Amino acid sequence: MKNSRFFLVLVSLMLILQMINIVPPGTDGEVTSQEAQKEILTRNGLLWMNIKGFSGSITTALRITDLREPAGNDSVVFGTSSGVYILDLDTGEVYNRLPVASPVTSVFIGPDTDEDGVRDIGYTCVDQVHPNVVFLSSRTGEKIWDFAPTEKVYTANLGWHEEETRSWDARELLWGPTPRVLINSWRTLFCLNIETGGILWTHTGNNDFWNIEMGSDMNGDGAADVIVNTQEGALRSISSTDGKLIWKSDLESKFSFKATMAFATLKLSAPKSVWSPVIMDDITGDGV
Repeated sequence: MKNSRFFLVLVSLMLILQMINIVPPGTDGEVTSQEAQKEILTRNGLLWMNIKGFSGSITTALRITDLREPAGNDSVVFGTSSGVYILDLDTGEVYNRLPVASPVTSVFIGPDTDEDGVRDIGYTCVDQVHPNVVFLSSRTGEKIWDFAPTEKVYTANLGWHEEETRSWDARELLWGPTPRVLINSWRTLFCLNIETGGILWTHTGNNDFWNIEMGSDMNGDGAADVIVNTQEGALRSISSTDGKLIWKSDLESKFSFKATMAFATLKLSAPKSVWSPVIMDDITGDGV
């Protein structure tokens, strides 16, 4: 019993000393949890931390970009389950929050379309009621254009009709005479004029297209081409100029399984998905 009490006292003293040690100078002994966290992380090389002003979970990769060009990288852009956020890269302060109706799946960066001195941004989300591709002013949040990708489907009560499909990924292509953005939505890759939202070309497969990666010029037309990974277990190389298929590589065989019903056991198969392709440099130095 004595040893247990001594241990509890020792642990309590260690916790008190630790709290005293993390109180930032100039706070007169009063410290918020955020100040304490910042102090601890600053001692380990942290430049800034922001845990204020966010809502929802972060749902996209972080994009570091130069919105106020030509000053160099100055902003961090990302999406959450309830909005798109723009942070100042130097301070971590929230520059703007753009609310959305459903979780954001990707963000993309465009030119300064509204000519207010700041490059504009867009996002994709999982909404299937309202347009799920939106391009807007990064300064004011005002919508510049939106786009609803659709697929013709058949249902018993409506017959053949257009349904909006979920958009998974976006990638801007800002070179050439027409700046563009690529959008993966279900099994179709859309190429849109990033300034107007108009469709330039489409490429349709058999199942979901997931990520969009940029490769080298694979068809000799002088422009870098596109790689997408698919739910059907394949990689597709697609021309960024006209959307035509350059090559398709089936990487995964179908997954075979048995399904037991009331009176029979069926042998079935389903495609294996290919996730997250990575474009690599020539790390062996052999020119490939």
